[in-house]
Amino acid sequence: RMARLGPGHAVTLASMTNLAFALSALGELGEAEGLLRTALSTSEQNLGKEHPQTLLCMSSLGAVLHQGGHLDQAELLLRRALKGRTARLGTTHLDTLSAVHSLAACLLAPRRGRATGMPAEAESLARCAFSGRSAALGEWHPLTLASAACLADALQAQQKLDESEKLRRI
Repeated sequence: RMARLGPGHAVTLASMTNLAFALSALGELGEAEGLLRTALSTSEQNLGKEHPQTLLCMSSLGAVLHQGGHLDQAELLLRRALKGRTARLGTTHLDTLSAVHSLAACLLAPRRGRATGMPAEAESLARCAFSGRSAALGEWHPLTLASAACLADALQAQQKLDESEKLRRI
């Protein structure tokens, strides 16, 4: 695709993002990160900072960095992606809700000097993701259930155990 369409074409960039997703699933985080950094830079230059493909590259890179334990970098990218998706797509779009969920999950991860991350902010975001996904996809959809689990984790981290338990029983 790169030879036929060029490195800055949206289809080429989507292919790079998809390959990086597969690599991260295989545990090849370094290779996935490098590919996504290239895709993000190229996408920003050729498609613009607010293009959906650019925002997807940004979210994907944030997710890979989160998976690799680079939480500060991940948080920064995930916040940028959420801001861009909210501005471009609105708060109820599934891509925006995915960005909300990803940021919530990242904020739950322990950081230097903090054993539990940032559970209060994560709770607020996870509630938004859970509510939005429930409305759009239904209560039993796997993405909705993932957001319910994230919200339960945020509640548990704050010792809100009764509400956490109720969510875990869904």
